[in-house]
Amino acid sequence: MYSTEQKVLIVLGTLEISTALKWHKFFNRIGGIDVLWEEKEGLCELITSVFDKSAYDKLNFSLSDFFFDNIMRKYEKAGITPVAFTDDAYSEMLKEIADPPLTLFCKGDVDLLNKQSVAVVGSRKCTCYGKRVAETFTASLGNRFCIVSGLANGVDSAAHKKALETGAKTIAVLGGGFERIYPANNLPLAEEIERSGLLVTEFSPSSEPSSYRFPMRNRIITGLSQGVLVAEAGQKSGVFSTVEAASQQNRDVFVVPGDIFSFASVGTNGLLKNYRNMLVTSPQDILDFYGVTYVAKEKSTKKVASYQPDMEEEKIIATLANGDKLHFDEIVYKSGLNASEVNFLLTNLELFDIVTKLKGNYYQLKTEAN
Repeated sequence: MYSTEQKVLIVLGTLEISTALKWHKFFNRIGGIDVLWEEKEGLCELITSVFDKSAYDKLNFSLSDFFFDNIMRKYEKAGITPVAFTDDAYSEMLKEIADPPLTLFCKGDVDLLNKQSVAVVGSRKCTCYGKRVAETFTASLGNRFCIVSGLANGVDSAAHKKALETGAKTIAVLGGGFERIYPANNLPLAEEIERSGLLVTEFSPSSEPSSYRFPMRNRIITGLSQGVLVAEAGQKSGVFSTVEAASQQNRDVFVVPGDIFSFASVGTNGLLKNYRNMLVTSPQDILDFYGVTYVAKEKSTKKVASYQPDMEEEKIIATLANGDKLHFDEIVYKSGLNASEVNFLLTNLELFDIVTKLKGNYYQLKTEAN
């Protein structure tokens, strides 16, 4: 059984009449959410003045058991679970923001809405560096936090895929409805997330992923998360709206510095230069900030044996192949890679138990890796 409040919120989420903020203010004005259902005819003049006549006409028809039961049958058939603002399953973190969605439409494990989470965001056209940053931080943070992102190409996809690969939990927040997964090439990824994580949107199933909806999506990404990691961003990246939302919501913002000569790092380096965001160079920086002791998952440990280093990681392994310990600077010189690349390559190899970091910034291959 659904309460009257739940029915109102689910219907309004389905109709998408006006913004969540405007509705929350309206509920305060009339004295409660359920009042809209019980006294809609008496509220005709007020609804028309605050919204418009067409809004009242829609509500007059839709705020009924007939309409509600009909849409709930459709949601059940599609495997969609609507979680209204008043539900216990609704994210407590998200309730803190100024304009929490009236209803979250979910596919997957709704319990993840209240799991401690960190968002990993960045450019859609990320470089290998940005992808590596997303993967490296996700592989470590996923042992403690649920990883939240936006299902976009680039950094978002890299974070979701690494979370799934390592057995971590992940939430993908969509910029449209479930019938319009965007980008279309990430439909298989969305289906995999639905099976072992959670897909979330505030938009009804048939909603198009229009451009104005993505900033709305971004406020949910940050709203669900304690902190937001910016892996890589160019000068005009959509990441800036996410960072702005995080700042307005009093969320922690962590930024990984990038190559000063790369166009793809102009945005991230600008965030560090012009704003009071936290510079991080390893996942441990974030874990230390939250007072978390890193504990490897048993499932993640099983991945180590089957892990296949890529070409750049093979360069590092080859550089250390003689078994001697080498200083970081010497590894940079011998590998021919730049310092920032070597730093993240070594971090990744450490995570997979292939390289050991010694005192004095020296590194050595683990015995079993030789």
